[in-house]
Amino acid sequence: MHAEASVAGSQAAWSEWATEVLPCQTNLPIDALLNLHPLLRDHDLSVWQYDADALTLSDLVICVAARGELRIHLGELSHEDDDDMSRGRFDFGFKLSDHIVITPKFRPALGYSPSVEFPWFLDVAPIDYQSRLEAELIRFWGCFDTHEENDAAVGEVDGIEIRRSVTVYRRVWTG
Repeated sequence: MHAEASVAGSQAAWSEWATEVLPCQTNLPIDALLNLHPLLRDHDLSVWQYDADALTLSDLVICVAARGELRIHLGELSHEDDDDMSRGRFDFGFKLSDHIVITPKFRPALGYSPSVEFPWFLDVAPIDYQSRLEAELIRFWGCFDTHEENDAAVGEVDGIEIRRSVTVYRRVWTG
């Protein structure tokens, strides 16, 4: 007979735990922060990548507010089958282009099961990072237009250009 174990503690208790643990952990990788973030929805964690740095949304917007354009790739950049290199070469040699922002995105892994994956087994909702970014851009820029570029340079591996889809945000100057 197979029985499923239940999770001890409430979502609020896990959020309290995350609030206590986070300040004690320095230099957590983005993946770990992305797992904690749904428990700490009101915290501005360093889960945004820009110029190879991990930044909070506040810091990111300060870095890019003076620019009139922002190029966003939604989710982690990873090897694709049509890349002209091996997965290992990509994973160890990829360098992000300047002025490209990697927006976090909840993307279930193969075999993902919300009943066993942390923190999703607590019934937390994923964070809509793109909406958060757009709200901050409105606050700093006022208005903006967007368009998709399906074949934009986002980085390189050993001199080989890597191209992916990006969303381009352009500030609309008013008045």
